[in-house]
Amino acid sequence: MKTTFKTIFFILIALSFTLFSCSSDEESTPSNSKSTDVYIVGITQNSANKAIPTIWKNGVPTILPSDTNINTTGFKIAVSGNDVYAINGNFDEADAILLWKNGISSVVAENAIAEDLIVENGDVYILGRIGNSFRYWKNGVETILTNGLSNNFVSDMVVSNGDVHITGSENNGAKNVVKYWKNGAATTVSNPNFRAFANGIDVDGNDVTILFRELTAENTYTLKVWKNGTITTLESGIHNDFSIGRGKIVATTNTIFATAHLAINNENSKIGFWKNGLKTNLTSGITSSSPFGMEVIGNDVHIIGLERNPGTNGRTVLKYWKNSQETVLTSDADGNIFNPAMAISKNGDVHITGKNKYFLNNTPTILPGTNPEAFDVFVVN
Repeated sequence: MKTTFKTIFFILIALSFTLFSCSSDEESTPSNSKSTDVYIVGITQNSANKAIPTIWKNGVPTILPSDTNINTTGFKIAVSGNDVYAINGNFDEADAILLWKNGISSVVAENAIAEDLIVENGDVYILGRIGNSFRYWKNGVETILTNGLSNNFVSDMVVSNGDVHITGSENNGAKNVVKYWKNGAATTVSNPNFRAFANGIDVDGNDVTILFRELTAENTYTLKVWKNGTITTLESGIHNDFSIGRGKIVATTNTIFATAHLAINNENSKIGFWKNGLKTNLTSGITSSSPFGMEVIGNDVHIIGLERNPGTNGRTVLKYWKNSQETVLTSDADGNIFNPAMAISKNGDVHITGKNKYFLNNTPTILPGTNPEAFDVFVVN
């Protein structure tokens, strides 16, 4: 491993950085009340029509320092203590992984693309890749996961008690094989004789659970769950639409929750949801749809996803399911939605972002700024 943190400081002049304080304003919030601070990261547009990274705290935007001559995105956000962290993503032209901490920018790695960000106990974990080789950085120290062959994919990362758990698929020279990495050490999850892709990972104590799909001899996928080395099948006969598909898994002591993209043919797909193997279809499969996130809070299961409306001009709309009950959040008039995100407050409030909108318990607010677009949301309460 090697340290690749090269820090370049940008000083934000004449700003008080109230954005980057997680504590509430003592003058405006009674001392006996506990508020929720909502942080959203995304982009707005400058006068040169370039995307610039932006953070909204409770609806108030602050521009992050970047090269204003190129498109740079704010992609993921996390808050730890009084510190606010954000990274750029694979939609910009920075040609490097940028990390902002309280508005100060540093370069984590050159010629690299970030995929995810987690902050635990002040330690910063970034999942990303250089070329076709995936790796993660802990406080700037790099750990390489995959070889440099094409078609490597890393799907999900969880940090638990300082241990880094990652799942993805690695090209073995003939096929993609699903692997699980704990602190960089690899375990093969899927049958190396079949093409396979990982969808998600969850860690509960000593239990590690992975959702993945494996291509069978009939050129269809089988959706499977790997838990501590034991594999069970959720669904077989899934059409091979040559996409990895999206999915998410949450495992508790007695229950495994999963959601996944299920292709019917090259044009149509549906969102499936399973609780201990019992399936519910969240969408019909008349058009295409895919899940983008799932949270399990107590007895409530929250899922967000995208579904294309029928018709020639049908747009990809944002939907939310609570315990399988659907709420449609956007319409064709909002245009296509691409990168929704969700966070749940301790009090049960549901925070969702999609394109230029923020939804609090399904009530929309348009984000301020020029051509705003949100990519991630994080709540502190």
